[in-house]
Amino acid sequence: MTLDAPREGATAGDWSRMWSVFHHAVDLPAAERAPYLAVACAGDEELRGQVAELLDCHQQSEGLLDAPARFLAEAAAELAGAPLPPLPRLAAGDVVASRFEVRRELGSGGMGAVYEALDRELGAAVALKTLRPEVAARRDARDRFRREIHLARRVTHPNVCRLFDLFYDDSRQLPFLTMELLPGETLAHRLARGPLPVAEALEVARRVAAGLAAAHGAGIVHRDLTSGNVILVDDRERRAVITDFGLATAADLDVRLTLSGTLLGTPSYMAPEQLQGGAASPATDVYALGLLLYEMTCGRLPFTAATPWAAALQRVAQPAPSPRLHQPDLDPRWAAVISRALERDPASRHRDAGELVADLAEAPGGAEGRRRWLIAALVTVVMAAALLAALSWPGGG
Repeated sequence: MTLDAPREGATAGDWSRMWSVFHHAVDLPAAERAPYLAVACAGDEELRGQVAELLDCHQQSEGLLDAPARFLAEAAAELAGAPLPPLPRLAAGDVVASRFEVRRELGSGGMGAVYEALDRELGAAVALKTLRPEVAARRDARDRFRREIHLARRVTHPNVCRLFDLFYDDSRQLPFLTMELLPGETLAHRLARGPLPVAEALEVARRVAAGLAAAHGAGIVHRDLTSGNVILVDDRERRAVITDFGLATAADLDVRLTLSGTLLGTPSYMAPEQLQGGAASPATDVYALGLLLYEMTCGRLPFTAATPWAAALQRVAQPAPSPRLHQPDLDPRWAAVISRALERDPASRHRDAGELVADLAEAPGGAEGRRRWLIAALVTVVMAAALLAALSWPGGG
């Protein structure tokens, strides 16, 4: 759930400055914007380029971005000040809540860090995820966390990471969650090595969709489905497991937390209705699944820009480019399914993740699928010829 900064070492103040300059520039006549940016950016060419790109997105939208631009700019103004405090860190051998012995750190993000730990009471390995104390200190956030965790625990599905409980370590003033330990790698790490074969992408999509359907049936919308929140588990079933279910909806829709990346939403995967301040729904998760399919088959997301928010605004303003622009061999029916999932209007998307995957299953696997079919057919012909020759040989059969 991390939020990429506009540049290394950026603080909340950097975000506030970028959006403040944009907010003022967008109200100026087009001819006055360049002189204003020259003064407002004070020689900071990176800032100037970021604001110019946002202005280009706004211009292309023909005014459609007015509402989200104000929503984001006003929210960013609340971020001015010091960056978030450092996360409390745990070391191997630490025992938290007098029960969980830390073995090693598995990773960290804006919300907290994840560790492998031994539950001494049950004698079982678990994943332990810390939460930022300044977030969990809010009573309303704690109450919401508890409610959402109770909901998430009702979802028992092999493609959804199981949440166990919420704990608090008094000596460290550290809240944390315990959850299923999943050996494997994230889909993001796998995609860093290149796109997936079409057949493999379909299988991952099918498993993720099954997990989404189970959670939606329990009344839970993920709202932050990303390639970093899908684990490709190294087991016999080769499961694709969605993590952080119940966490994305666990905090109130506080725009300060949203923009800081602490809890809600990763801008690279937000649906247009999220960026416009609208309510999340199963269609929001369908959009995110469409982005995952695009990324799995093309090796990239449909929109790229200098900053995550500039790319996010493009998603509000423009239809997603066809995945065939980047993967010409992709079957047109596959491309059509992915494009439908990425419709800006939620009502134009698939009704749910199951419908999306059902559509995919009906589409051939593109050029790769055809090659596999030809290879299989050739093997069949060779085997048949060999069998016929054996039967025709004197003394055979």
